[in-house]
Amino acid sequence: NCIKSMLRPEGITAYCPACTKAQGQYTESRQTKSHGLWRLPPVLVLHLKRFTSTSKQDTLVEFPLRGLDLRDLQNPEARTQAPAQYDLYSVVNHTGKSGNGHYSGCCRGREGWYSFNDTAVMKVEERDVVTKH
Repeated sequence: NCIKSMLRPEGITAYCPACTKAQGQYTESRQTKSHGLWRLPPVLVLHLKRFTSTSKQDTLVEFPLRGLDLRDLQNPEARTQAPAQYDLYSVVNHTGKSGNGHYSGCCRGREGWYSFNDTAVMKVEERDVVTKH
């Protein structure tokens, strides 16, 4: 799960100015960095980092179109706050490479899902909304 991996504690090397050695050098110390979810917004926007300076990540990220439940990822002290479940309403896709390409999108409407690609709008199946782009 992408979100769980973002919230997993991570070991880092920190430099401690309070532990300064003689001649202005810093002491390294191993510490743990972590992130947590305290408050969840009424509308959740997730942006997946797909690009580095030289390449594009084309890994398929699967996610539910309805009922993404983040309650288990919230800090226990904040779990009573609502909402914690989200339905997907749109996706932006990038086809091509990191230096060039084309953006298109899918949005859910009253009659189902639609693909928006420049001036072309067409109805698409729900199974075609989640792609590796």
